[in-house]
Amino acid sequence: MAWKKYLFLSLILLGLSACGQEVLHENLTERQANEISYILHEHHIEAKKVRSESSQEVTYSVEVKKEDYAEARKLMVLFNLPKVEKIGFKELCKETGLIPTAQEAKCRTLLALKGEIVNSLESIPGVIEANVVLSIPEKKSFDDPSAEEPRPTASAVIKLNRDLMDSELKESHFQRFIANAVENLDPLSVSVVLTYQDTIRPESEDPDSKAVASPEASRDSGEPMAVAGLSTVAGLELSEASVKRFKIYAVVFLVVLMAVSGVLIINVLKMTKLRQELKVAKGLGMSEAAALLDSPKGPAAAPALPEAMGEEEPAPETSSQEGS
Repeated sequence: MAWKKYLFLSLILLGLSACGQEVLHENLTERQANEISYILHEHHIEAKKVRSESSQEVTYSVEVKKEDYAEARKLMVLFNLPKVEKIGFKELCKETGLIPTAQEAKCRTLLALKGEIVNSLESIPGVIEANVVLSIPEKKSFDDPSAEEPRPTASAVIKLNRDLMDSELKESHFQRFIANAVENLDPLSVSVVLTYQDTIRPESEDPDSKAVASPEASRDSGEPMAVAGLSTVAGLELSEASVKRFKIYAVVFLVVLMAVSGVLIINVLKMTKLRQELKVAKGLGMSEAAALLDSPKGPAAAPALPEAMGEEEPAPETSSQEGS
């Protein structure tokens, strides 16, 4: 019966391994982890972002199911993820001593000004993300007064949502907005790049179709309400991300059920065969006991019965012998 235990344990391990998670990438920033999770969810791969702390540094990792690992790696290569952030002012402005140098003080001032501009831009309805680079020349004491004074410049990359932004919002509005935040900055010296992103809708949603009825209307009409993003499997409404998991659970359950059924069938056959052997043995015992009881000498002749059956009875003496 030892092989049955090993079979059962192997099936359990198979089920647990099918539900395991695989680390797709680690030591990520929160922004990198969010970008990877977004791309994976867009391609119907369930991803989990895990936060970890070590040496006062917070990092993130992204985990996926083992069966989705290969497809997730392909998507990361296709979209060039994670995007490595290049060294900028933030890295150069780290504290190196108790007293900051003039260069560090200027760097921190630029970062603070950049942060205020970015926060203000992202507060505008329709602005998803903004990034600004400022270039403010340093004034020197011994410059020629007659020389033309260098002027500051700025560049900005702004991502907008077409469905949420104001239709009258133009590139010139962003140029004036950034120029007003920096001293002596001309709006014409501000370069703005606008990118657009539409609202993400489920693939099953048809933009030309009518709006989905409310739950109250569906309840009053008696018709089932259609929910976007759900699939029906064996009478159950499941999300697209849960369909694969449900199929894995069903296969593992069927394999375990078949193994247990096989063990039960083998045990039933063994019990049936043993019962038949007991019946045959019991029947032979009853017939031998009845033969002994019917014999002339009774039960006492039982030990000599096999020998008596193998010998012939002597012939009776003739009458001529009696007369002589």
